[in-house]
Amino acid sequence: MGKKYELILFDLDGTLFDYNKAEEYALTKSMNYFNIDYTPDLYVENYRKINKEVWGEFERGETNLDELRLKRFRILFDIFDIKQDTKAFSKSYLDFIAEASFMIEGAEDVISALYREYKIALVTNGIYSTQYERLKGSPLKDYFDIFIASEKIGVAKPDPDFFNYVFNTSEHNDKKTAMIIGDSLSADIKGGFDFGIDTCWFNPKKIKNEGKIEPTYEIEELAQIKDILTSS
Repeated sequence: MGKKYELILFDLDGTLFDYNKAEEYALTKSMNYFNIDYTPDLYVENYRKINKEVWGEFERGETNLDELRLKRFRILFDIFDIKQDTKAFSKSYLDFIAEASFMIEGAEDVISALYREYKIALVTNGIYSTQYERLKGSPLKDYFDIFIASEKIGVAKPDPDFFNYVFNTSEHNDKKTAMIIGDSLSADIKGGFDFGIDTCWFNPKKIKNEGKIEPTYEIEELAQIKDILTSS
């Protein structure tokens, strides 16, 4: 009996890389670099909320990456009455994010186990240069057949055109044998669902799914992916 899946799409941040840890690292480094009086817990909590909202706007096509890079810091600085050039701060933040190749537990084990058996693609809405540097600085750098960032192709998850691009690049045309694995219901799972491929929601915090889209699979640990593929 053959494998059910041949092409597996992996999201990067929040799925393979620990984005929360990277955010805190880059924000703290940047605040220190510009000598800004900084209360870590308070600032990080507010920044994460702002960043999530602005990325949501990006996924819905309401803003672009250039505006996103600056808007999140403009809002943060307004809240805390910080007088700082957002363009310079954003550049510093992205430079530090590029160093932050912190991985989620089990990521290397899963990817190294799958890459010989499946065609695997890394698909991200993140900024290309930043994501590329993070991938290059991680143990995952040699495992992916395909690396696609929305910034490079001009369209982002969940847009079906993003997935069309992935399929064309990977020379894969059978939606029944493809699956996307990601932590975002709004980008990864909705995108996969709308495109017509199976989806696997990585939900380590056991967040309740309040939306209308049900993922094909739901996992709390990355190791469970191997169980899904073995039983498929």
